[in-house]
This record gives sequence, structure tokens and C-alpha cells, in this order.
Amino acid sequence: MRIKFVGAILVFLLAACSDDDQVAPIVKDDSVYENAVEVSDDNVRFELNLGESVSLSPKIQNLEEGSSKWFRNGELVAETLNYSYKAENAGVDTLDFVVENQGGIDSLTYLMQVFGNYTEGTFILCMSSEDNTGTVGFLKDKTFTPAVFQSTNEEKTLGENLLSGRYYNGKIWFVSQSGPTYVSIVDAQTMELESQIENSEASAPGYIAVSKNNAYIVNAHRRGRTLHALENNTIGTAFEGVEDVPGIKSSVHSLEDKVLFADGKTLKTVLYADNTIETLVTFTENVSGIVTDDEGNVWVGTEGRNESAKFRKLDANLDVVETIELDESVKLYRNGVLTSSGTKNFYWQEPSTGNIHCFNVESKKQEQFATPFNFGLYLTTALKEHPVTGDVYIAGVTDFFDTSKSKLIVLSAEGEELEQYENIGNSPLDFIFSYKDLYRSK
Repeated sequence: MRIKFVGAILVFLLAACSDDDQVAPIVKDDSVYENAVEVSDDNVRFELNLGESVSLSPKIQNLEEGSSKWFRNGELVAETLNYSYKAENAGVDTLDFVVENQGGIDSLTYLMQVFGNYTEGTFILCMSSEDNTGTVGFLKDKTFTPAVFQSTNEEKTLGENLLSGRYYNGKIWFVSQSGPTYVSIVDAQTMELESQIENSEASAPGYIAVSKNNAYIVNAHRRGRTLHALENNTIGTAFEGVEDVPGIKSSVHSLEDKVLFADGKTLKTVLYADNTIETLVTFTENVSGIVTDDEGNVWVGTEGRNESAKFRKLDANLDVVETIELDESVKLYRNGVLTSSGTKNFYWQEPSTGNIHCFNVESKKQEQFATPFNFGLYLTTALKEHPVTGDVYIAGVTDFFDTSKSKLIVLSAEGEELEQYENIGNSPLDFIFSYKDLYRSK
């Protein structure tokens, strides 16, 4: 009975509609729909340096009697068809271009990557300056600029005896041994200071490992080589049972959920979740450093005082899966500043000879790389490979009695001298390389 009733209603409606009395369509009128506005552009991602500008002229169809608006990070900045964007702050700006007419609305989003003044170059960290506080210089396009931290943050200083820096997630963490400022955190692209740590239970903070919201400090004092967590703007008390962490940058290494560190002859971890310590493996020689290769594998070096120096490769579970013995004549002492930049090569200096050696993870061979004395360096104080170019940066002093007489030598991967710079600061101790891939948005 219900089916017959519905059918009767449909017949009635069809009979009641003449050719001049059509039922209105549910969708928009075809003529209106065809005139809907459309916007497009061949390029919607731009990279600019601070201060640069670019004119944006998107392609627009059917905008007659319509409106156009530009939004920069959600804020209305113009009501024009074109827009001139100027790079004012380092980071990523979002530009939304919204157009509308009676046929509809369309939009286009531009991503503007702005690089800061210190995006490409090399930071050179020096222990002290005229007022005894640490200083940071910057080398870019073969031009050295001293004291870039001080020139950017005129009312602030780094602490005395600046020993190291660590790049992580767009920021650099500077560590000074003697305070009163022990840790200074800056924007890596601009050198603008974000925060400083002035409270420390460590007597001589020297090196730092950083990951996510966790940071750990190595105390670099000869009589207290301990490990400390950085919490609540304070370098906390030392972890119990940790007594012999080498005073070098490669003595600590951050992983996803824990930090690896050397303690004498043992390799240990601290879990971020609860700061519990676990011993992974004990070797017969002191650990001389923790380094990583181009595939992210962790390698551990041991000294070789009473036996051959060794490199040991760890797997994802931090178990030793490969051991490489070096020639008996080559030592890997932990004061040799073992270093890596996530490439196939590890570099270190043999203190007894002053020679710099290189170990290649692919060939599994060690070779003598350079003798800094041949380049006029009486004392080598900083050593690191550039992760992009493969060039090796070596810094030191040319006068044992005047540490302000400093020099930087840049060598190719084959050991050929590429560049040389003098008077780069008092006691250069560390390099931090800055390049655009570190900051590019994904």
C-alpha cells in the first residue's frame, strides 16, 4: 500500500511540471559554476636569505568582480593580486593567497624558507678573549668575523673557559668551564641568545650531549670526571658510580631514548625516562671515544696502551658486532680528541707524535693523514671533518707561550692544503659547521 502511495505522488509531481516550470537544480547554475575563480603558480616554495625579497604573481582565472587577500602566518597583510615578500626573520613563513568571486573561493599556499646570517659557514669556538670569557668567530666565504656572539648579544657574555659547543635541532649549546655562565643556548642561524644556565653542581662543565628535552654534561676537571643531568635550568649532582668520563667531546653520544657515555674502560648508558644507568660492556683498555659513521652506526674506540688499539662497531641493540685492530704502532689515546661528523672517516691526533690519523669504516684501514707541525702548528687544539665537503679543519697555536697566536688549516680529504687563516681567536678548541640542509623544512 505504501509503494502505491509513493508512486502516485511521483506521477502527480511529473504531471504538474510543465516545460516552463522546471524544478530548481540542487547544484549551482552551470554558468556560475563555470566562472568559479582558480589560482595557481609554478613555484610555491622559495628559499631566501635575510633581507632578500621576491615578487609573487600567481596565475588567476575568472576573478572578475572578485576579491584577493594575502595572509602571512595567518595575518592579513595585503588585498592585492601580487605581493612582494621580504625575508625578515629566519625560519619558515606561510603565505596564503585567497581569491573569491560569486562562483566560489580558491587559495594557494606559499612556503618561504628564510635562512639566517650564520646559515652557511663555520663557527670557531675559542676558550677566552680580552675579558677572559669565551668567544665565537665565524668563517664564511673565506672571510673571518670575530666575536659574533658578543656582537649579536651585546649585554651578554659566554662564561670563562669556553670548551665546546653542540648543535641540535636549530640551536647551539655552548659549554663554559668556569662560569659564571656555564651553558648558553643560541639560535644557530642568528646567534641570538635564548637562555643561559648559571647554576651548576659540576665543578668544571666541559661537554654536552643533547636530545629532545634531555641534556647531559661531562665534568672536565681532572679530579672529577663525572656525568651530570641538566634539569630545571641547573646542572645537577653527579651520577653515582661514574668516576672516569674522559674530558673530550666524544665521551658522550645521544641516542633516541638514552645517552651513551664512556667511564674508564666501560661503556654505559643513561635512560632518559628515569636516569637509570646501565653498563653495556667492559673492555680491557680505556674507551677513547664514541663516534658514528655515515649509516648512523655507533663505533667505540679503545686506547691501545697494553695491546692494539681497536675500533668496535655496535649494532642497534648496542652489542659489539665487529672489531678492527689498528697497527700496533698507532695509539688511540683518549686525549687524542677522537672525532667524527657522521661520515665514513674518523680522525684523531696521536699525542706522542702530533700526527693526525684517519680510520675509514669502508676500507677498515687506518692511515696517517697529516702532521700539523708541517703547517706551522706547534700545538693542535681543534680537529673536525666537515660533514658535507669532507674537508678537514685543524686549528691550534703557533707559539707555546702566546695562545692568541692561532691558526686554522683546512685540508682536503686527500691531505692537500686548501686554506689557511691566522689570528682566529685565543685558544681555538672546537668547530661547529653550519649549512642549509640543517635548517631546511621537510
